[in-house]
Amino acid sequence: KTAVLIADFSPPPGYEPEFGLHVIGYTVVAYNSGDSGGHLYLVQSGEGADDTVMTTLEETLANLVPGYSADDSRMTVVEQRPFTIRDQPVTLTISEGTKWGDERVRQGTAVFQSKEGPALLTLLEPVSRWDEAAIETFLTSIR
Repeated sequence: KTAVLIADFSPPPGYEPEFGLHVIGYTVVAYNSGDSGGHLYLVQSGEGADDTVMTTLEETLANLVPGYSADDSRMTVVEQRPFTIRDQPVTLTISEGTKWGDERVRQGTAVFQSKEGPALLTLLEPVSRWDEAAIETFLTSIR
């Protein structure tokens, strides 16, 4: 129910809703892929966008989701590419590194204008499960 306040979309295959909440002017939804170790987060601000929106949304997500930005996380940006979400040009940032000890992961992030304000999308997958075609299908489904 909460996700539709941010955008309409079809999560990647195997992802199930984990939680949704509204707090201090933000809407947050989380999905996970169960034992596969994948996580999808969307956080939307009711405030207008400015140059610091991505940092603000990442900080909000880190404060609201335990373990989102674990101290042992070491991520490096490996690619930034143009993409379109909700008919808007965005930059999709792909990072790789380790999380949860020594697990190799890949993360895709993008900021876009959602239904009610700027939103941050974060999709985190073990490198062994990263499926470029499935992720592109998911990102294209965001309306």
